[in-house]
Amino acid sequence: MRVVALCLMLLASIAIADEPKDTKAQLFELSANSVTSQGNVITAQENAFLLSEDIYMYADMITYDRESKDIALRGNVRVYYGDTLFIDAGNVNINLQTKQASINPAFLLGEGGLWVASTQLSSNENTYSFKKAIISSCDVQFPIWHIDATSGSYNTQKQYVSAWNTRLYLGSLPLLYVP
Repeated sequence: MRVVALCLMLLASIAIADEPKDTKAQLFELSANSVTSQGNVITAQENAFLLSEDIYMYADMITYDRESKDIALRGNVRVYYGDTLFIDAGNVNINLQTKQASINPAFLLGEGGLWVASTQLSSNENTYSFKKAIISSCDVQFPIWHIDATSGSYNTQKQYVSAWNTRLYLGSLPLLYVP
C-alpha cells in the first residue's frame, strides 16, 4: 500500500503570510511516498505529484522553494493541463510568481493532435517558445509529414504555430525550405 508522506494544502496559508495582502496565493497539493523539508525547500520523491486547479504534474522528484516560489520537476515529468495539453519532459522549472516555465527536453501535445518535440521549451501564460523543434500532427514515431524548425512559438489558446527556418518533410524526404 502506497503511503502518502505529506499533503501540503497548508502552503496557501504560508504563501499568504509571505505575500502582500492584495495578491492571491497559489494553492496546490504536493504528495509523494517520501517528502522531506530542509529550510525553505520541500522535496518530494517516489511517485511525486503536484495538483493545482486543473494542472496535474508527475515526476520522479519535485522540489518547492517556499521563499522564491520555484518548483522544479526532475525525471520522467508528465504535465496534464485540463483536457487538452500534455507535456512529457526531462526537467521542468516553474516560478509561481511570474508564471514562467522552462522545459527541456520536451514533447508538447496540444488540442487537435498537433505536437511539438523540442530540445527546449519556455512558456509564458498561453505561449510556448521553442528551439530546435519537430512539429507534426501525425504518428509520433513515424510521422508521414513533419516540419523541422530552428525556433518558433505555439499559442495554445489560438492553436497557432509560428516557426522559423522551417523544412517540410514527407517521411524522410525534404520537400520545401522556408526561412
